[in-house]
Formats: sequence, C-alpha cells, structure tokens
Amino acid sequence: MEGKAELLLTTVLTGQLEFRFLAHATGRADYFLKVEAVMKSIERHSVALDALPSKWDSNTAHYSVGEHSHTALHTLLKQWVLTAKSDRRSLDLYLKYTNYIIHNLLFITQKRRLLYVTDIDNGQVTHRFEHLSCSLPGLLALGIHNLGISLPLRDRELHLWAAQGLAYTCWVTYADQMSGLGPEEVQMEAWLGPEGEQFGRWMQHVEEWEARGKKGTGPPGTKQSEKYESSVQEREYVPLRPWYLLKAELIESCYMLWKTTKNGIWRERGWSIFEAIERQAKTEYGYAGILQVDQIPTPLKDEMPSYFLGETLKYLYLLFTNEDPIPLNSWVFNTKGHPLPVFKWSDWEKQDYNIKT
Repeated sequence: MEGKAELLLTTVLTGQLEFRFLAHATGRADYFLKVEAVMKSIERHSVALDALPSKWDSNTAHYSVGEHSHTALHTLLKQWVLTAKSDRRSLDLYLKYTNYIIHNLLFITQKRRLLYVTDIDNGQVTHRFEHLSCSLPGLLALGIHNLGISLPLRDRELHLWAAQGLAYTCWVTYADQMSGLGPEEVQMEAWLGPEGEQFGRWMQHVEEWEARGKKGTGPPGTKQSEKYESSVQEREYVPLRPWYLLKAELIESCYMLWKTTKNGIWRERGWSIFEAIERQAKTEYGYAGILQVDQIPTPLKDEMPSYFLGETLKYLYLLFTNEDPIPLNSWVFNTKGHPLPVFKWSDWEKQDYNIKT
C-alpha cells in the first residue's frame, strides 16, 4: 500500500472479537492470526504512550492522540472477557488507558458539577463531549462487574464514581432538551481557575474532597438529581451538533448500570428516553432521527438506521425485561450490540495459534 493510510484506532480494532470467535468456532488459525498481528503491533507501540491513541497509520504504525480514542477501550476489555478472562494483554491495556482517562480527561463544570469526558487535540483539551462517549459509563460498569475484587479498591471506587457521574451527565443532556432526547455533541463550559481550563479536572476535585474528609453527599460530579435546566444560559454546555440519530450509547449504559448495580434509577431514565423516542421519533412506518433536539415540533431525518433495531431497541428490551436472556457472565456484546458467547481456548488451539495466557 502506498501513501499515508491513517485510520481511526476503532476501525483498526474492528473485528477483533468476531475474528477470535470465528477462529474458535471453525478451528481456522488464519482468522486468529490476522487480528493477532494487529494487536501485537498495538502492544509494541503502546509501551511509550500514556493515552490511548485515536489514529493509526497502517503503513508506519504511527499513532496520534485525539478524539474517539476512548471508544477503542470496548474492544480491549471485551476481548479479555470473551476469552474467559485469559487475554491479559488486552486487560492490561484497558486498565492502563482507563486510568489515564480518569486522571486526565474527566472534567466537571463549575455550577452543576456535570462530569464529562473529553479529548486532547494538538495538546489542548477540547471540552467537547460526544454522544459516543455515553457508552463509556456502561463499559466502566462492565469492567467493575468482571474484575470484582481483583481490581484494587481505590480503582473500583473511581471507576464506579466515574460511571455514575458520566451516565448522569449524559441523561441530563437529554432531560434538558424540549424533545427529551440528547444532542450528538456539545461544547462544555470549562471551569476556569488559577490553573486555567485544567482547574475543572475531576481528579483534582476528588482529591480535595477526600482531603476534607469526604464531606457531603458524595464525590464531586456524582450527585444524582432529577432536576433539569430549561434555561439555555444555565446549562453549562452548548450543542455543537443538535441532532439525535436514534443512537444507543446512553441506553446501553443504563442497561449495564442496571444489571451491575440494580439501582432502579437507570430503568427510570431509560424509560424516559423510550417515551421521548415514542413521542418525537415515531412515524407512520418506523422511526426517524430528529434534527433539532431542543425544538418542538422537531424536523425529522428521512431514514431509520439499522443500529436502531440492532442496538437501541435491543438494549431497551433487555433493560426492562425481568428475565436474563443474555447473562453478562456468559455473553459479550460487540460494538454493534450483537452477543457473542464467552469461550475458552482449547489446548490444541493454544498450541496451533501460539496463544500465551
């Protein structure tokens, strides 16, 4: 291949779960070896990196850090879970980069204490918060659930606080809107202080709260309130892409938090989103994305994406059923919401595929 071929890391990692499962289901080593070569390259070049990169040059294996990087975390954690928790390399990378995000990319706003995850672009914190990031709290909850006591207590606390706070902020960006549905991307209002925009860094405020004896109702950015803000000036964020395209990220996180904590508030919030979809997005022949989340009536987009069926409605169904058709201990959802069964590599597979566990 000639010329520069820069890809999002999420694209590079696409197929890791599926190809590993195919290798196990068919006994064909070529499925495993193709994706394993990608993981080995990522592992080699990750040693000197603190942050999970977002872009990858397929010719040079050169990384760059920017938006979308945290979405690749899903593959790393789920690869470990899918292989019956045998892929220690993927777990180590997941923990390394998750801790980087928690300590460096989580911020809170000054008034409402909204916790959000953002990106770094050319060395600068952007304070952009994407709907795509609303899957991160669910991933953190899944990680806590699978790691259990093997995750140090301090990390368990931070991961859970971050999951709860991020999911709440995602829900607030829905509840604040006239439609009850959240925008694709917002620009958060940075909390300025003596350290500039870094003053709002979440871990700094957590450590100060701990130094004061953990007074109050909980860590900064984790208070769960049912109040929403109808005044645009008081929201502490501005929509950059004010449309809702029937995406599943927040619903997925509500489902994961409900399954792992059994806190009914996540079902309640999921139900409020479902009702908003029914009110605003339902058409005579299906459902459509809406183009202005803070406008009633809102113009509709003339299409229904397939992921609305494969992810959004699936997670809504799973959130509200009292049965457990897809136990989290036995199944892993890929990035498109399709469940894959957890499996163990056999001795001959380990030998033929040169798998080290």
